Amino acid sequence: MAAASRLLLVAAVVCAGACGGGSRVGSSTPESAAAPAAIVSHPAYRAAFEALRTTLDDGDLEAARATSRRLRARLERERATLPSMEEARKNAGGPLSYQVLSGELPAKESAMGALRMVDGFDMVIEGRARVRALDFAVVLSRVAGAEQVRVVLRARSAWPAPLELRPGAGTVEVLRTSLEPRAGDERRDSARIALPEATVLHVPANAEADIELCRLAIEVPLGAIATRMRVDTVFLGGTIREGDERYPARDFEVRPGRRTDLAGKIPAVALGPGPLIDLVERGRAPLAAILERTVRIPPARFPETLDRLGESLEIRPLEAIRPVVPSLRWLAETESFGRDEKAWREWLLRRLEERRLAGALVPG
Repeated sequence: MAAASRLLLVAAVVCAGACGGGSRVGSSTPESAAAPAAIVSHPAYRAAFEALRTTLDDGDLEAARATSRRLRARLERERATLPSMEEARKNAGGPLSYQVLSGELPAKESAMGALRMVDGFDMVIEGRARVRALDFAVVLSRVAGAEQVRVVLRARSAWPAPLELRPGAGTVEVLRTSLEPRAGDERRDSARIALPEATVLHVPANAEADIELCRLAIEVPLGAIATRMRVDTVFLGGTIREGDERYPARDFEVRPGRRTDLAGKIPAVALGPGPLIDLVERGRAPLAAILERTVRIPPARFPETLDRLGESLEIRPLEAIRPVVPSLRWLAETESFGRDEKAWREWLLRRLEERRLAGALVPG
């Protein structure tokens, strides 16, 4: 019974865009908006639609297309051969009429309604195929002459035709982490900025496009040596258009934007892992010096730095990790283990071993 209820809900959802007239997609999001009235699928079609829904949930679009084609061919045959309810009533003695009237077989109307459900599934499949061909990232860049950062949504397309993306309403989620040099304590602040539904991104074929979402202030609190900013975007879902055809679009995977802003007393020249590793291996370095090298490492090189620290510290005693714990918190972007030196060492060495086994270590 649960599977049947789930299937009827899917029927309501996919028919939101397919059962109306005019444009392929209305103003609501077809993948998330319920239809005014669901088409109740005949039990004879339930297993086929459940199989189609399962392939779609699994993300296998080619299997979903193949399942949809087979189901559509079957429904077209049955629409052409099955009597309507009115025809069955008028010809109650006919070979199929009794089975239709008793519910044993679907009527022509059921086949037609199921075809509209397949139309809705096909829209979802095609929308997901186009969204999947787009690689999304948040890009942060400083505004010239201002203490601000421009937040840009960038989409790189592998689709052979131009696309117009309307991702719908969303939010920009900002996490700022500031580092205090005396004890290596961190302060975290978060904020959310609502985005209007009016965001439109025109992406050329096999190319990339940007759209500015908002601007954020650069903030390094008094007493901190650096503030790391992570910016994520969340969209509720909208539409993606190719030519005259529009499809539902949702489940965007957008890589976050990250940057580090330094206090004025810290040299602005970026560093690799080397200077930090040298201090750690030398031993007895002041915490402030260790943190100054740490915050100058760009976020893109955090994984490499953690690799190098793991290789350096795996052969050293537990106490060697004590001055490095604030750096580990900064580089791992987590407070999970607080000041627990043993937990951080275990995490670092476990991470090192996993990356070795996966062949993912960044060469030093």
